Amino acid sequence: MENNISSGGNVHAESAGGILLIGGGGHANGSIINITGGVVNAFGGGDYYGGAGIGGGGNGGAGGTISISGGTITAKGGGSNVGGAGIGGGSNGGAGTISITDGTIIATGGGPQNYNGAGIGCGYGGSGGTISIYGGTITAKSSASSPAIGGTGCFVIIKGGYITASGGGGGRGAIFGSTINITGKYDYWVNTENTAPDEKTGSGEFTDANPFLFSNTYLYIKLVPILTTPPPTPTPPPTPPPSPDSTQCDVLAKITGESKPEINVDIQWGKMKFVFDVGGRTWDPKTHKYIDGTGEASWLVNNAHTNDGNATEWYLENGNNRIVVTNHSNTDINVFFNYTMLTGAEFDGARAGDATPFNARGGGQDNVVGGFYASEGGAKSGALILKNPKTATGYNTLPDGKIILPTAEGRSLDSADLTGSVYFAFSGTPDAGRREVLPEFKKVGAITVTFSQFIYKIINEPNT
Repeated sequence: MENNISSGGNVHAESAGGILLIGGGGHANGSIINITGGVVNAFGGGDYYGGAGIGGGGNGGAGGTISISGGTITAKGGGSNVGGAGIGGGSNGGAGTISITDGTIIATGGGPQNYNGAGIGCGYGGSGGTISIYGGTITAKSSASSPAIGGTGCFVIIKGGYITASGGGGGRGAIFGSTINITGKYDYWVNTENTAPDEKTGSGEFTDANPFLFSNTYLYIKLVPILTTPPPTPTPPPTPPPSPDSTQCDVLAKITGESKPEINVDIQWGKMKFVFDVGGRTWDPKTHKYIDGTGEASWLVNNAHTNDGNATEWYLENGNNRIVVTNHSNTDINVFFNYTMLTGAEFDGARAGDATPFNARGGGQDNVVGGFYASEGGAKSGALILKNPKTATGYNTLPDGKIILPTAEGRSLDSADLTGSVYFAFSGTPDAGRREVLPEFKKVGAITVTFSQFIYKIINEPNT
């Protein structure tokens, strides 16, 4: 696939989950990317393995073939743990083939300081590729773990342009590679901390024997090469005239309107009311029956044991603990689920820390936690976990804490695959054995549902 962005374009691309909007998807190499003008803002995604802003996908995607000959471009790699390059490879991905002849470019590697991708080049952990710069005003940034331009095994050629490169350390300088071919003079700033010093350290001129660029061990290096004028762009051959026995007619086209994702999601909440029975039982001598209690501590499925075996309230079935999400958007969406417990102060304003009648203070190992499940049966199994719930098998089993719903485009209103259900349940033991009780239903926490982008309406409020 080939991506072309030309003069006059204005593109803002921001992704999640390691999937690139300009380049390759998760784990995939970048395609052929040509940028000749316009304004481009590209931000790589990835909660763990980051994709490049422009180039390869997270966790192994190389940069592909990237050509930039104009435009104003801001590109930043993604990744909260392992960073992708601003332009080039995703995390663990090589640089690919990158050619820059003009443009105003700011490229920043993603990821934390010790696992940062290059500004232009390889993602963190990646290797190989070719980077050629013949012109443009370029600012490339990284941190202590990667160069601003280049990467392990890279072939770096710089023959023109005005370049600011900040980054390097740990044996790698601001510009790093297995082979470096640079023409021109430079000023440089060096600091032992990851901050820019105020005063210039010195000046120099690049030579084939200059080891400064790839052996410096400082954490922060800033180089400003003053380079030669780039070679002229070859003039394309003229269009041949039509043959005598043919004629030509110009073909005109335009694109009108605006195309963008329209996010619209319906959410249906269950009542989200739950009962924990401590197991006490009361004998009624007038009826010769137990009138409450089950004989053992448990999260109740329903209230049948208090109503002669006939349930009139449901807690872990019949939709009480279900969240139903329906996608009416013209794009695929990720739907994330999270539960937050109230603190003592939030519960009644009079308690310290996280102590409530629902939980012991200090976060004991048996304290109650909320989890999400792909099925009603999974939620019932999770509710059986009363000891050490956070480390128990079967707790909070919804994969990645999310569901994925496909686009509604091309699907009917009653299409079943546009709707997904998630089930909530508590695990652990309320009050951690202190025998406090909640005689009436009371708010103890809140569920938050978020989307990659969201504009949603609530069909019915919970607890009604």
